[in-house]
Amino acid sequence: MKRNALGLGCLLAAAFYLLASSVAGAEAHDAQRYVVVYRTGEGASSSRHLNVVAETSRVERSYGFRSRHRYSHALKGFSASLTGRQVARLRRDRNIALVARDRVLHAGGRVPLAPGETVPVPTGIARIDAATPAGVHQASTTAVAIIDTGVDLTNPAELNVDPGPNCVGTGPPADTNGHGTFVAGVVGARNTGVGIVGVAPGTKLYAVKSLNSQGGGLESQVICGIDWVTANASGLGIRVANLSLGGPDSRSRCDTDPLHLAICNSSAAGVTYAVAAGNDGADFGARPEVPASFPEVLTVTAASDSDGRPGGAGGPPTCRSGEIDDAWASFSDFAVSEADAAHVVAAPGICIRSTVPGGQATDSGTSAASPHVAGVIALCMGEGGVPGPCSGMSSAEVIQQIRADAAANATPGNGFLGDPNHPLGPYFGFMVSALDPSIRRLPLPPAPEPPPQPVTDSRVDLRSVRVRKVQDVDHLRVDVTLGEAGTVTVSVTVQIPSTRAAARVRFKSVSREAAANRPVVLRPRASRRSLRLVKRQLRRSRRLRASIVVVARDRAANSLSTRRSVRLRR
Repeated sequence: MKRNALGLGCLLAAAFYLLASSVAGAEAHDAQRYVVVYRTGEGASSSRHLNVVAETSRVERSYGFRSRHRYSHALKGFSASLTGRQVARLRRDRNIALVARDRVLHAGGRVPLAPGETVPVPTGIARIDAATPAGVHQASTTAVAIIDTGVDLTNPAELNVDPGPNCVGTGPPADTNGHGTFVAGVVGARNTGVGIVGVAPGTKLYAVKSLNSQGGGLESQVICGIDWVTANASGLGIRVANLSLGGPDSRSRCDTDPLHLAICNSSAAGVTYAVAAGNDGADFGARPEVPASFPEVLTVTAASDSDGRPGGAGGPPTCRSGEIDDAWASFSDFAVSEADAAHVVAAPGICIRSTVPGGQATDSGTSAASPHVAGVIALCMGEGGVPGPCSGMSSAEVIQQIRADAAANATPGNGFLGDPNHPLGPYFGFMVSALDPSIRRLPLPPAPEPPPQPVTDSRVDLRSVRVRKVQDVDHLRVDVTLGEAGTVTVSVTVQIPSTRAAARVRFKSVSREAAANRPVVLRPRASRRSLRLVKRQLRRSRRLRASIVVVARDRAANSLSTRRSVRLRR
């Protein structure tokens, strides 16, 4: 009898425990997130100098929860997941001023891709996560000035563009070349369901005509465009300008060169400039290239992409030979010095499809890479009517933020051959990212180290690299054998001594598909201009050496690079 009573008691106790646990579990399941604000004025037991950490620890013990965030500056309080009972008790607490539901807030994020809209394939827009079949960004809260050959003003269905000045001639800044309209489409082609879509679709653009129908112009005409942008930046809300132009000049400071001074003053007025690095396959700081070499601008190098996705599995780009997927563009200028690398970022610049007067076109160059970055800067200023993290920043801070976001979103798997995660020597920067642009403030990546030793990856079966130590400059040859199928790329750089500075001549990179255990022969070639320069130095009896970089990549996107040095002869 006692044993049965004991058994019944145990069953009742267990049932009570299960009932209590289920009630507690149901309350925990029903918990919602709240923001709780302490009372800090008169009549509160706590003072205006409330110690939030100590007070929140006391409240947690009293009411049985754990806070998620504690606030001490914008307000004094905390956030936590609370049950209905805990909320009721906190609202009766005389030290609590407010208990409010933690609402879901959205920055100006993505909106659905319009039916029929296409992300161009291959596309840089998709590669930087600005547009995918899942969605696109909204129009920026700021306007972007396109300082170029003008913009097509007759296609409002595709471009939200207003006329600025015509610094080349008279009349409206119409595009008689196509270059400026191409740049404008990359920045802000509308999400309409027809044609293509830009990085920041529907963003207000201003056509600033500083180049003629041949794509050329005078520095004074470019300064005219910059002057107009600076004068109208505040009234028209222009915070971003794109300069897909440039030329060789001498090193300068803000107080020693008119174009440099114009950029400095415009930047001080709050305009951030995205500038093409140049297409000579050389150090843009050695000649130097302007305005790319100005430290006040964000200089954009070009990378190759053929499928809008990372990983190097897209095959060679179809519109341009000698390139490989997810690698540096062979024509792109680059940085060498730490000072130049401090304002560099990369973007897709090969086989980019965009708008031109009367339709669409595909083009390559750092001119095509730069507007990708201009669009990302515009998104950082804000989108969908909501100010973004860059909205209150100076131009110098914006440049740092865009570079920091590029570094933060870079991984070994989503970068490109030549970026800081896969270095080759020249500095091309990280790939710019429009994936939730600048939602967090992050420090800049460390300044680049001196050119590192070649990156090796033992998973690539590189059987042999044969390079003769003395070679004819007209007939360079590299023999490579892989133990597995893959791609081999060879690039050549020649160091030329100079009284002013060491100059580098870069040959055009050449790529070949390689079958397993079958030698491939690669013959890098230089442009006529570069070849003349090298031969002139050889005629002067100068001993020149070429640095040959061989990069092998297998089908799984593993890469291996090695370097050889050869002496050149005529």
